[in-house]
Amino acid sequence: MNKFKENSNTQELVQQLSLLGEDEQKLAGDSLESLKRPVQDMLQNKNSELPEQLFELRQHVSTLEPEHLNEGFLQKTWNKITRRNPIEQYAKKYQTVEAQVENIIEALLKGKDKLQEDNLMLEQLRDTATSRIINLEKQIETGKQLNTMLEEEMTAENWRDNPQELQKGQRKVITRIKNMTQAVMVLQQSLASVDLIKENNDKLEEAIFNAITIRKTSLR
Repeated sequence: MNKFKENSNTQELVQQLSLLGEDEQKLAGDSLESLKRPVQDMLQNKNSELPEQLFELRQHVSTLEPEHLNEGFLQKTWNKITRRNPIEQYAKKYQTVEAQVENIIEALLKGKDKLQEDNLMLEQLRDTATSRIINLEKQIETGKQLNTMLEEEMTAENWRDNPQELQKGQRKVITRIKNMTQAVMVLQQSLASVDLIKENNDKLEEAIFNAITIRKTSLR
């Protein structure tokens, strides 16, 4: 703020005003670009295979319900005719399903690790973007103070009859304030999307943990 007040060169002052917060806005643009990939991945449903694997796990384990314990009369009669031993049939089925379940669990654990990595990366991107927003908001506040200063300066005797240069500078400041405010809004929208992704990842991670622990218990 002081550098603007101390500058007596009007043209140089106008040039400085036109660059207000430019570096901060560029950095905010970099953060926005970094946030695009995870948001696009969410829109493209990149983790769609995980809910499918969870459903498949439930389906496989549900087939291990010990049906031989509640067989009907017709089933018992048929087993006697065909000399099928329900317990042996169940044991064979258990071995097959157990192998399938282990493969699904392995895939789910890899998916869980990926979710944790993604959330860590999202948290880092969020921290950086939040810092960019704070810096932009500081520049916006500086711009508002400069706008007030220019308004007051235009009423001074040496500018009263020829305020064009100051008005030009004021327009520059107002434009920069608008552009930086828009950058803040866009970043905040992206952060809201990131928070949604993290929340969904957390829920999916919890569902994987619960499914694996419950299914492992069921297979014992």
